[in-house]
Amino acid sequence: MKYFPIITKLLIFVFAIFFLFGCYATTHRGPATLKPGQFSGNIGYLHLKGANASAADNPAKLVTADVRAGILKFWDLGLMRTFDYTDYEGADFEGMDTYWLDTKFQLSNLDNKDYLPQFALGYGFGDLIADDEEDTKLFVNSLYLTIGVPTEFVTPYYSFRYEHVSDEIKWLPSWAWEEEFNTLQKAHIIGFEVNAIDFVKPVIEVGRFYVDDFSEGANVFTAGLNFYLDIPKLLSPKEVPVAE
Repeated sequence: MKYFPIITKLLIFVFAIFFLFGCYATTHRGPATLKPGQFSGNIGYLHLKGANASAADNPAKLVTADVRAGILKFWDLGLMRTFDYTDYEGADFEGMDTYWLDTKFQLSNLDNKDYLPQFALGYGFGDLIADDEEDTKLFVNSLYLTIGVPTEFVTPYYSFRYEHVSDEIKWLPSWAWEEEFNTLQKAHIIGFEVNAIDFVKPVIEVGRFYVDDFSEGANVFTAGLNFYLDIPKLLSPKEVPVAE
């Protein structure tokens, strides 16, 4: 498999920088996967700005929309679309709209019991769609670990993301051990999903994206709503109280 010679192609290098720091995406959820027959959607807003940026610098602004579906008790799939509304101040640049496809595997506490830790591994692909030229086609391949503890009122979680950019999708994360650690994109994300209502749960995330130097990365904030639909629960017969 070939890799993009980003250093020798200035245009591709510029695209990669905007793509990595301007089109960040997560699952907007903790480590728990959706179960078979469960579906979820999200509408969110993303605000991202360089850690050393001045007050006059424009932040990256994106709107995200996604859908997820449970496949097995420990496995779900998701598709995300991002829309770039960043002000590029008249630059001849259409932004970094993307598609993301990811899969997540829950490794512990499959019954989602309160106050028991949960771990999940995920792998996904981001596709730059603002430019359809094959010579400038870019993909982000993302491997992530999420740790959280569900409670009755809120699910706090932490996610570490590990990402690689190339001209093709990597179906297996071989780049995670083949590439040098300090050349890959990293992210530390802390999130909170509020269990206010069974089918609507507000979510917020804060974190830092960086490559080599954590202090020179970009700060990110997301806020949104997660919507849930549990078909087996809706179809289950309701218990009728027995009169004494």
